[in-house]
Amino acid sequence: MAQMMVLSWSGTRLQHVINDENSSFFHRERDRALTVLRSHGVAHGDSEWRNMLWDDLGGRLFVIDLEDMKWLKRPRALEPTSGNMGRGHRVGAGKSRKKLLSNSTAVCS
Repeated sequence: MAQMMVLSWSGTRLQHVINDENSSFFHRERDRALTVLRSHGVAHGDSEWRNMLWDDLGGRLFVIDLEDMKWLKRPRALEPTSGNMGRGHRVGAGKSRKKLLSNSTAVCS
């Protein structure tokens, strides 16, 4: 499913703004924006300067043109993972509950 968001004005394309004096600042801003996208399970796919806008008034970078984005596979909390898949037998059969609990690890995501 394709979606489109229409913005009246979000900023100036960075390809027209970036120069030798400010490139390290804009590299950090782009890296920060792409990290936020990845934290939400999205990889941009085409993170060139032409796909970045800078808003001078708000002092923030906008990432645009997400047509090449990819969803990153993230395991959901209640889905089985490879560590939880048994081989046709009960994990810990014959072991005491106390020993199982002392050897278990918790994974939070």
